Amino acid sequence: MKIKVYLIFIMFIFSLDVYGQLKIEINNVREEWLLGEPIRIGIYLKNESKGILRTYRSLMRFSSASSLKLYISPMEGVEKMPERTEEEIINQIYEYEPLWEYRREIGLFDYIIKKAGIYRVKVVYDVRIEGSNYLDKGVYLGPSESNEIEIKVKEPAGIDLEAYNYFKGFPIAYGEELLEKYPTSTYAGWALINRGSGASPNFATGKELLDDLLLPYNQRKGFQGRLDDRYKDKSKWLTPEDIAEEYERYAEAYLSLHSEEDLSLIIYMRLAMAKAALGKWQESYEAAEKSLAKEWPKWYINQAPRIVEGWRKILIEYKDELIKRGFAKRSN
Repeated sequence: MKIKVYLIFIMFIFSLDVYGQLKIEINNVREEWLLGEPIRIGIYLKNESKGILRTYRSLMRFSSASSLKLYISPMEGVEKMPERTEEEIINQIYEYEPLWEYRREIGLFDYIIKKAGIYRVKVVYDVRIEGSNYLDKGVYLGPSESNEIEIKVKEPAGIDLEAYNYFKGFPIAYGEELLEKYPTSTYAGWALINRGSGASPNFATGKELLDDLLLPYNQRKGFQGRLDDRYKDKSKWLTPEDIAEEYERYAEAYLSLHSEEDLSLIIYMRLAMAKAALGKWQESYEAAEKSLAKEWPKWYINQAPRIVEGWRKILIEYKDELIKRGFAKRSN
């Protein structure tokens, strides 16, 4: 009897190495969120075995089409979006090498929090709840469960409450109108972090960035402008200077009240590019300094680590190049 139990135990340990074991950890990326902001959490996944980890659906999709499920409680004040059926994903098996790991900041899958309060969140991988049998394909069925975290969501007040009510709980879905009506609201920062500002640090070096900015806009390798799609019948071409002036106006309004927010570090980077597009070199240098004063938020970097970390490197080089060429003086 002891030998039989021992053999079963050995087979169980062997199966962990063959089929893989999934570790899931989640963490807060902020102490609290404002109702109506796109709440994010950090997630870390790892195949903790020496074997291939085979999963039902992708581990790198975070929605109802994922093999990972997010649980949130209490559900009062939470809206769950309708689940999506994606057969081509459902029927596919994904493989992950031994010791594979993945770290990212993600949204709350298909959940929208519509009431202030404290919410408990965890992420679970458990194919058994799907009622599917993939044992013959060596798929890891689970369960694997993350730690539980608490998310604090506070009520908007003042200008934020005005914006929240005006846009019926979804202010960041109306980027252009939000910036026009409520540029000093907390929500405006979300519209600004991904908005074009007339120039971009997408270059190999800071020297190349500055060299390009010194050319007439229609000769630049970088941003040359775009059509203004707000004019449906008679589209207007917006030059980098046009876009930079608009960004400068919105960003400075936002930063006048939110210069210490984590979003401000990214907005200062884009403002530095706007100032550069306008030839305001000293102001561009000062905005770049403010952007680089602290580490950028990890949740932003982890959206595209190589690109975003590259931007930070280019911004440092660009700032040094401005000093070197006499376009700006170091701040006291």
